[in-house]
Amino acid sequence: MLAATGPAPCAIGDPEQWWPIRGESRDEYADAVAGCRMCPARVACLAYAVAAGERRGIWGGLLPRERLQLARPDAA
Repeated sequence: MLAATGPAPCAIGDPEQWWPIRGESRDEYADAVAGCRMCPARVACLAYAVAAGERRGIWGGLLPRERLQLARPDAA
């Protein structure tokens, strides 16, 4: 798999895409999540968000509830 290069999509796109309102579904943010897939900073972004306990926004292609599951000690 080739790594993407260039600026992160969240740095050049509509910032509202990366800040879902509580209760909105993943489908409503599919464009932002798709932009994260090829982002050169995806792994670092997700690692930061999990380590920092970010409770809002899409980070590394995951919604807050998805990151919370990832950060759980019993997550596989």
